[in-house]
Amino acid sequence: MTRVAVMVIHGLGMQKDDYADKLISRLHKEFDQVMVMRGAAEKYLDIEPVFWADVFEEREEALFEQLVSSQRLNYQVLRRFVIHYLADAVAYQPVEHQGHNYDDVHSTLNRAMHVLAQRNGPETPLCVIAHSLGAVIASNFFMISSFHRAVFHRSWM
Repeated sequence: MTRVAVMVIHGLGMQKDDYADKLISRLHKEFDQVMVMRGAAEKYLDIEPVFWADVFEEREEALFEQLVSSQRLNYQVLRRFVIHYLADAVAYQPVEHQGHNYDDVHSTLNRAMHVLAQRNGPETPLCVIAHSLGAVIASNFFMISSFHRAVFHRSWM
């Protein structure tokens, strides 16, 4: 049986870097049961969570401090939630010049792909599990990488 590389991409909002731990544990348990073999998940799955929330975190928190906290506004928990969720969607937009948020988020995915490729080889099948904005990010990432491969004739990995 062939190993499968799995990339997990979170969605909007304030995420912890261990956001995928419960999912990974559950995937391992379910995979072992389906394969009817103890340790099958360890042997055949390589799961790499992609944590991109930190690309925006510092600036979103600064925005919260400037607009909400320093003004001593009511409903601070709700306002923090709105800033962190809506700002992710607004900040993740392609712009005319490179080196912006959009590219920084894609660089995070690129690093995860390279880690998986180094551990498993470039021929290993890739499964992507993404939620919410994470699915949009994955879609954009693979669409752009396909375009670059077609235009520049480069291997992705």
